[in-house]
Amino acid sequence: MDKIKILTLFAAAMLLTGCMKVKYSQAELHPENSVMMSYDGQTVTEYKISGGVLFKDDAILGRYEEEGSNLYLFTDERGVGTAKDQISQRGLNKFTIYVFTPNKELRIAEYSASGGVCKTFAEGKFVNLKEHFSGYASSAPLYSYSFSASVSQSASANVISRYEYVGSRLKNSRAFLQSPHTALGNTVKQSIEWHRDRLRDICKLKF
Repeated sequence: MDKIKILTLFAAAMLLTGCMKVKYSQAELHPENSVMMSYDGQTVTEYKISGGVLFKDDAILGRYEEEGSNLYLFTDERGVGTAKDQISQRGLNKFTIYVFTPNKELRIAEYSASGGVCKTFAEGKFVNLKEHFSGYASSAPLYSYSFSASVSQSASANVISRYEYVGSRLKNSRAFLQSPHTALGNTVKQSIEWHRDRLRDICKLKF
């Protein structure tokens, strides 16, 4: 699947500004005991993969699947792993998607709507979206951001975003020092578009 570029700020744009396909070897995609962190203010959550299973702080979330260069897992309202095809059929009011490439990036997004996420989105109404994203360089945390927004098939509103963690390599770069908030704003716009397309796919709507 198209993979949003890792925000490096060490290249020309040095930012997550689009989508590209990146291929990793099986060793990179399936490193045993690969650990990734998700940041939320002062809270740090550890995610680990082992034996085809994704763990959250040592608790099993479920078995992940492959999609292109990424690994992914869906959980329902109770935090139990569920198949993508079951989401629209079950009419879930809330579900979470974990999309990750071990030691490269980790995206955790929660969708919610009181009338059912897919039903609400299909009707052109807004659903609630929350995302936490962490990017890595050479397996070390580089940066993490989060945002919340209301998203429909054609618009977005109430967007609130912030950096959760910025490593020294990024924090001291000229590009980051010159326009950190502009960089984050552009990144979030691209992410919202990614989620809009993702919801169309999950809810089995025509693009």
